[in-house]
Amino acid sequence: MVPTPRLVALRAALDAVPTEDVPGWAAHWLVDGYDGDDLRALAGLGGRDSGEVRDLLAGALAECGASIPPADFAAAALSCTHVARMFADGRAEGRWVAQKVAEIVEDLPADVRAGLPIGHLTEGSDEAAVSRACADHLAAWG
Repeated sequence: MVPTPRLVALRAALDAVPTEDVPGWAAHWLVDGYDGDDLRALAGLGGRDSGEVRDLLAGALAECGASIPPADFAAAALSCTHVARMFADGRAEGRWVAQKVAEIVEDLPADVRAGLPIGHLTEGSDEAAVSRACADHLAAWG
């Protein structure tokens, strides 16, 4: 499975992108209809030169409509994505998800929380609200 440009942008913020895989992802993004000089150059790399991959990655992501966010936002978004997937896969109950999300976002500034579709959940959120928030979050961040 090829991650979305937005998900790669989150991982790049945390320096958790496996550079050897990025050129292949870029090729898939070109096939998906994204285009740009940095994206084409990135897709043409072999992935062995991690410095060159990292030099092109931000520009290629921008050409895909994604940007590398601050690390605190990326960490929260990835954590929330994991929790939302657990709910969607039936591995977590709504109450637990709401509690975990509240813990993840509690120290984040309001504008950062607002950028997360799931970030508004509180420990008192009901199952329907959790279900909608998880679906919205996964649609946005995958």
